[in-house]
Amino acid sequence: SHVDLYRLEDPSDIDSTGFWELFENEKGLIFIEWAERIPIPQIPLYWKKISLDFDFLDKENRRKITFQIL
Repeated sequence: SHVDLYRLEDPSDIDSTGFWELFENEKGLIFIEWAERIPIPQIPLYWKKISLDFDFLDKENRRKITFQIL
């Protein structure tokens, strides 16, 4: 699944989106853009967290991708 939280205005709004139901499948993968908009206390400790950061290097669409396990 893919979730984009860019338009999430208030962190409490996430509860009404069906977001938490996505995690009922323990073997699924969920990619979350703008995950920093989720309040930290609400993120379960058992989640495997991986950060991907994309930096544009030039106008030729070259990017530097940084991968980090949190």
